Amino acid sequence: MIVLLSSGEYATVLGHYVAQFDGLVVARTEFVHYPSWTRNLTTRYLIRDSDGREKVYYADPSQGFIDGFPVGTHLSKQRWSMAYEANGRAMDDFPLAIYGFWMILDSGLLMGCVILALMIRARDRRTRELEAAVERGEQLLRDMDNKHPM
Repeated sequence: MIVLLSSGEYATVLGHYVAQFDGLVVARTEFVHYPSWTRNLTTRYLIRDSDGREKVYYADPSQGFIDGFPVGTHLSKQRWSMAYEANGRAMDDFPLAIYGFWMILDSGLLMGCVILALMIRARDRRTRELEAAVERGEQLLRDMDNKHPM
């Protein structure tokens, strides 16, 4: 469950990091869940590159101007960079610290669940081993009583 819920933060950060485009925003849709099963709300932009190809870009709603990027905004972004340009103006406003906080929290919760599961598994194994040892001890006592009746 933690992996499914936290995948939105990772998808948004990685999506922004690997995105590459140079074109105009031709359409936008606000409050889109990205990925669809998460709690993350993003803004979906359709960007038409100079060669006519259209690319979909999911952005944090806080990116860009007050209400995001309006249709007609020229966006340019290189892959492997968090910075981009909007109408020729360099911008670096991706809220990485906010996403980082949730990613660290989710990773910690996931690690805690894994450690807890390993501890429960080890306890169950020790319990089974103890039960088997008690069973063997009782069998040895029965065998001794059968060989040496009083």
